[in-house]
Amino acid sequence: MGLRFFQRDQIPLNFNFNDRAIRYIELKRCSPLIVQQYGERLLDRGII
Repeated sequence: MGLRFFQRDQIPLNFNFNDRAIRYIELKRCSPLIVQQYGERLLDRGII
């Protein structure tokens, strides 16, 4: 399941939650597509 959030200054963020990890990506610009930062946080077994 991916959710899209926007901060006040309209920086696109995307979060992806599943039973093993939480992943995110922050875009600097959409056109052309420039990624500012991204990451993944692994979850311990049995949390979800």
